[in-house]
Amino acid sequence: MSDKFEAAAGTIVGTAHLHAGRNGQDGFAIHRRGDVTVAVVTDGCGSSPHSEVGAKIGAAIVARCVACSGGLQAADGGLKPAATQIIEQLRIIASALGDDIVRVVNEYLLFTIVGVVITPEETIVFSAGDGLFAINGIERVLGPYPGNAPPYLGYSLIDGSSPAFTIEARIPTAMVETIVIATDGAARLAGALEPFWTDELVFRNPDAVRRKLFVLTRKREAVLDDDTTIVVLRRRDAA
Repeated sequence: MSDKFEAAAGTIVGTAHLHAGRNGQDGFAIHRRGDVTVAVVTDGCGSSPHSEVGAKIGAAIVARCVACSGGLQAADGGLKPAATQIIEQLRIIASALGDDIVRVVNEYLLFTIVGVVITPEETIVFSAGDGLFAINGIERVLGPYPGNAPPYLGYSLIDGSSPAFTIEARIPTAMVETIVIATDGAARLAGALEPFWTDELVFRNPDAVRRKLFVLTRKREAVLDDDTTIVVLRRRDAA
C-alpha cells in the first residue's frame, strides 16, 4: 500500500504569528511501515510558550506509533494501543524536561492532532482536536471547541485520563483517491483545496505545498493569518 499513494506536505507561519515575532507552532509527519501509511498534522496550543516543540516532536511520535500499532481494523480503529504508547513516550520527554509535569505539559506538550492511516483494507481519519480533512474532495472542518479548548492528548499526562482519538471517518481504501489533512489554519481555505491535489507540481516539487501556502500570506489582505500545515495524499494511478 505504501507505494500506491504519493504524498506531499508543507507548512507556513501565519501572518499573525509573524507580526508577533513568534515561531510557527505546527508540525507534520509521514511514516510508512510495510503496507501501512500514516500522515499526521499537529498544532501547538497558542497560549503555550514552547508548544511548537511538542507539535513537531509529537507529529513524529504519533505517526510512528500509529503505523506500528496492530489491530487497526478494530471497531475503535485499533488506535487505543497507539494512543497509550504515544502518552508513554511523551511522559519520557516530559520527565527529561523537568520535575513539574504540569508546567512541562502546559508549556511544551499541548497540541492538536489530525491524522490518517491507510491500510490495504481501510483508511481511517482520526483526531484529537480541531483541524480539517477531505476525502475525495469532500471536506469537513473539525472544531472549534467551546472555550477554544481542544481535547489535547497531553492532558492525560496531568489528569491520568485514558488517552483516546476520535475516529472521524473510515472508508474502504479501494474507494480512496485523494486525502487532505490540515491544521485549523486551513479552515480559511475550505472549499478551495482542490489545487493541492490536482496540481502535478505539488507531487513533483517537495517545496510546492509550502510555496502555495506562502503566497496566501503575502497578499494585501493575507488569507492565512494562522499557522497552516497541509498533507496531501493521492493514489498514484489517479494522476
